[in-house]
Amino acid sequence: MRTPVAFLLPMLAFAACQAKAPQPDAANADQAAIAANGLTGTVVERLSASPYTYLRLRTIDGEAWAAVPESTIEPGALVTVANPILMSNFESSALQRTFAEVYFGTLTAAGSGGVLPAGHPEIGTAQGSTPAMIGPVARAEGREAHTVAELWTQQSALEGKPVTVRGVVVKYNPGIMGKNWLHVQDGTGDAALGTNDITVTTLHAAALGDTLTITGTLRRNLELGSGYSFPLIVEDATVEKR
Repeated sequence: MRTPVAFLLPMLAFAACQAKAPQPDAANADQAAIAANGLTGTVVERLSASPYTYLRLRTIDGEAWAAVPESTIEPGALVTVANPILMSNFESSALQRTFAEVYFGTLTAAGSGGVLPAGHPEIGTAQGSTPAMIGPVARAEGREAHTVAELWTQQSALEGKPVTVRGVVVKYNPGIMGKNWLHVQDGTGDAALGTNDITVTTLHAAALGDTLTITGTLRRNLELGSGYSFPLIVEDATVEKR
């Protein structure tokens, strides 16, 4: 009796693929945990490449590279990279080097739960906070003015168009991928659904607690790779403190 080799080989290949199927889910779970809790480790190596400092960290899961705003942090320090965004095959022209994986974020004191303030002797100018519900803020003026909640409810009609919103900065991550990243709230929207908060990218500086009038282009579903995406974002914004 002939052995049905032609039949068995595809079945074995299929079984092997099925056995490996859970691995991407595990990887995604690890990335989600890092995104939620930050990347914590001991600094093993520091490379300076303005406007970033690249840090090789020894973590409980092995070594990982991180890029943060320029810092004088020394090897041996225990740090956490807050709000990390994973970039794959990232090429640093300043270092003439390609990183297979590097996390962009801002430095915190490990276990502190908050980003160290500007002027900290070790961290430099990193700033940030956990977003919190903000009370009502006066609406911006002009034809393109909207509340944060309106940006979410009218996103289909407003996508790709200039919009203006006035709100309070509740999170600030400077110098990531050549931009400053803000989270802004104005007291509108539903915190449980996340429609009370809008992400903004700008070249302008800001600070936590600033009340700003922001004008930029509304985009939906911005993908940065490795599973990181922004469902709604105001890009390349101009910022006025008023």
